[in-house]
Amino acid sequence: MAIEPQTKRERLVRNVLLGPALFWLIVFFAVPLVIIVIYSFTDRGIYGNIEWTFQLDNYIRFVDPLYIGIFWRSFVIAVLTTVICLLIGYPIAYWMASQPAHRRSSLLLLMMIPYWTNFIVRTYAWCTILTREGILNQALIALNLVSA
Repeated sequence: MAIEPQTKRERLVRNVLLGPALFWLIVFFAVPLVIIVIYSFTDRGIYGNIEWTFQLDNYIRFVDPLYIGIFWRSFVIAVLTTVICLLIGYPIAYWMASQPAHRRSSLLLLMMIPYWTNFIVRTYAWCTILTREGILNQALIALNLVSA
């Protein structure tokens, strides 16, 4: 099956649709990563500030036995937790998939309940900001932008 060449319009549409996503990916992923790589070749000053002297000490220190032990322990913990999650998760997922449709929906709902805590915490955070006694309303009153 041959791939048909794209027209100018299709390329333009593709680039317009990809543009915002690529922009945010570059701004929030690539740029901070480049900054971290640049900082990794600099030296730390007395008070924690950056001294712009090129050095490789950070990468030489990488092979220090202390750090090798920490990296190895982190790797072992990551592998163990992955294996444990697979051993628990796949049988449960298989069991849930083998249930009748009406029960499957209820089981999926039960599996999602722990993830709702994030939503609840965010809701309460917005409540503390937006209520009459909240931070935003008190700031607006202090600036005489609203009366109550």
